[in-house]
Amino acid sequence: MQGASKLLSHVAKDGVLSQMGLISLLTLAKLSKVIVKISGLYRASDRTTARFDDTREIIEAFAKEIPDQCIWGSDWPHTGEGKDRTKQRSLSTMEPFRVIDNQALLENLRKWVGSEV
Repeated sequence: MQGASKLLSHVAKDGVLSQMGLISLLTLAKLSKVIVKISGLYRASDRTTARFDDTREIIEAFAKEIPDQCIWGSDWPHTGEGKDRTKQRSLSTMEPFRVIDNQALLENLRKWVGSEV
């Protein structure tokens, strides 16, 4: 991962393999220009369970195409959805954290990327 000048965090929603820009992202990663941080799967998922299996497609693609340019991050603490972040909200109002089963999430990630990565 030496030489990479950018770190891209989080993953995208379903249909990401056909979205514009994915080929460019993979090319930049293969050239060691970017590192993709796999984190915040709950932000990209439509699921409310900790396994977030609807993000599998993009994780598998990253593991296959750019395994040496991927890192995982817990994204802890797991902040809320942000739907309550408005200009009218008091800065002293705390948004609740999400409860994420990190063990279940890591079990899925291990299955998706395989033991060789």
